[in-house]
Amino acid sequence: MSSKTPKHIRERREKTKKIKESKIFHERTNNWLARLSVGWKLFGGLVAALGAFATLLSLYPRFSVNAQALSDLNDPFSAPFVITNDGFLPLYNIEYAIHVTKLIDANQRGLNAPNGMFIMADKYPKWKILYGGDTATIIPHHINSPDLQFSLPLRQGELEVLVNYRYGIWPIHNQRHFSFTAVTSTGQTTWVREPRTD
Repeated sequence: MSSKTPKHIRERREKTKKIKESKIFHERTNNWLARLSVGWKLFGGLVAALGAFATLLSLYPRFSVNAQALSDLNDPFSAPFVITNDGFLPLYNIEYAIHVTKLIDANQRGLNAPNGMFIMADKYPKWKILYGGDTATIIPHHINSPDLQFSLPLRQGELEVLVNYRYGIWPIHNQRHFSFTAVTSTGQTTWVREPRTD
């Protein structure tokens, strides 16, 4: 004798099964949406952090110093140096110095000063502002001393251009060093900038 489940019990079981399946579906959907929401929040936070980092980088002082050709072919220290503000904010209170750290001329004569020597140059006026994209030229003063006359082409030469500056709204003065090496080609000496080390 086969016992058949009454119709109303079967319907109740089906209804209970559908309710359970519906609950499972909604729970899975809600879990997926929650994970998606967390993922979007993380992604949004990452984009915001990258945007803030890019903004800070754009506000970081960026400027370069490059040597020009010698204005006096008999004077290895007559090369003007051009400062270019490659950043967005202005540079203020710019001052600079040219520090010769090593020198051996064509006659094997070198510097006597163990700490090198400083060459005077026209100062960039303190009240002047170097805006983004602007340039300023450092023009070394001619050395009249017979003790500091060197024969070209140089065998070895190293110097630094030291730049003091204030950038944007930052109130503190900073200093950056740009190193140059003397290179002789076809009998003429030029100063070539080295990769930055400061």
